[in-house]
Amino acid sequence: MIKVDVIELQKYVIELQNLIEELELIQLNLFNQVKEGTMNWQDGHSIRFNDGIYNEKKEANMFLSSLKNKVDIYNYICDKYSEIGKKIFCSLNNKDQLLNVIDSCYNETIKILNEYEEIDISFFYNEKKLIFLQKNKLLQVKNDLTDIKTHIINIFKQIENIEKEIKIKIELLDKIKLNSFEYYEE
Repeated sequence: MIKVDVIELQKYVIELQNLIEELELIQLNLFNQVKEGTMNWQDGHSIRFNDGIYNEKKEANMFLSSLKNKVDIYNYICDKYSEIGKKIFCSLNNKDQLLNVIDSCYNETIKILNEYEEIDISFFYNEKKLIFLQKNKLLQVKNDLTDIKTHIINIFKQIENIEKEIKIKIELLDKIKLNSFEYYEE
């Protein structure tokens, strides 16, 4: 089941972006303070300390990069799903069932239209106009069902494509994260 509230997700993304900016500023200030505090410290311990700080900074930057990549995924989700609507509730597993119901309704309209063709209206002049109007309404329903089915198929394809792209982006993000942290194994 897919449930996406694009407006809520956009609020979350903005909040996350603000937190990332705040974290970047804190990180920058922290590492600048540490660097400034160790400028006059020169011995064997200071070299190891500075190397450790360098590695910590590198790890912190990778963490920030990972957060930014997640924000990019959320922005992608917002952009793509907003093309469909503001709130999406969809079960991809029910696609065939939904299309079968539409096909069933379509087939019933065809049966009824065929029955209209079999009505002998030569004797019922007054009812002829009413039957003709009802038949035209049913033809419109049949056409609407065709349009609805096409629209539903397109929406499902669009959602499936979005979900595939999201999965690829998440897998890539996981690979990047794993590859980045492999360098710090001891």
